[in-house]
Amino acid sequence: MPIVVDGRLWGVLDLDSPLHARFTQQDQVGIEALVTTFMRQTDLPDLIELAA
Repeated sequence: MPIVVDGRLWGVLDLDSPLHARFTQQDQVGIEALVTTFMRQTDLPDLIELAA
């Protein structure tokens, strides 16, 4: 899952599974919510802005 801040790619959350098609659409929604929460609860967006 790409992590994008202000239209710029910051990183990628890569989850793997030994099972083919292991992750469902519901899993994807949850993972996206997790990344959104991470971005909201950290100072990462501010650090990215300082580095730019």
